[in-house]
Amino acid sequence: MMTLDGCNLSLTPHMRVETSFQAGTGIRYLLESSENQIVAVDTNKCLKFYEFIDKSLKEEKEKIAAEEELLIKGLKELFDKYDAD
Repeated sequence: MMTLDGCNLSLTPHMRVETSFQAGTGIRYLLESSENQIVAVDTNKCLKFYEFIDKSLKEEKEKIAAEEELLIKGLKELFDKYDAD
């Protein structure tokens, strides 16, 4: 990630994949990549999937799902109360 603060420019890693550049270890071939996944083969011909999850987006989705569940529960109780009358 690159950020510009006034006249200062700072670079920070956006993501990090643990691998090795030593002979015989680490990622050897990159088969496919997208904005949230890398598919690679290591030197032992083992297929590896690396998924990148946006934690803030995931937390926001979980928060919205919890709020919707609470709303549905409240509406169901309300409908049940008036349905009984």
